[in-house]
Amino acid sequence: SKGEGVQQDFKQSISSSKKIARTLAAFANNRGGKLLIGVKDSGHLSGCDTEEEMYMVYEAAEHYCEPPIDVVFTIFETEDGISVLMAEVNNSLRKPHFAMDDHDEWQLYMRSSDKTMVASKNTKKMLEYEDVEGESAETLDSKEQFALDYLQLLYTKPTQRLPILLLESKEKGTGKSTFGNLLKLLFQDN
Repeated sequence: SKGEGVQQDFKQSISSSKKIARTLAAFANNRGGKLLIGVKDSGHLSGCDTEEEMYMVYEAAEHYCEPPIDVVFTIFETEDGISVLMAEVNNSLRKPHFAMDDHDEWQLYMRSSDKTMVASKNTKKMLEYEDVEGESAETLDSKEQFALDYLQLLYTKPTQRLPILLLESKEKGTGKSTFGNLLKLLFQDN
């Protein structure tokens, strides 16, 4: 299997349900992901107590994620008796999902490369916008709203065919700076 990334994370074992909840929430907020427990960061199998690890992940998903996250478990066993637990999180329809930080505050987590991190304010707005249509319209003009709708469609339905987005600047007849300004607006805190 491939290494760690946006949709896959390796853990030798789970030491804290509260901490692993951040990875589960990040997977649910992205396009889902797989947590492989009993695997070192290098990808080598170390094995785990699958029952104990399943309990830790279940506790994380149910009690340290808001709203709770559905996890599907699969146990793999090698010929020499090493057990690995796969906890799979699907792309959630109930975004955004929050998990507790070290100060017991609910935070929005996302995956970036192979790291789980607190999301920017703008990412949080985009995910919340998926659930509450039109609420961010007060702060955006119609062109920005259209671009946000377009990006939301690309994010939630990546396989849907969409018309090509063209942002044209009246001053120079190009759209480079207009598109750059849009990206800056959306991702300025990242």
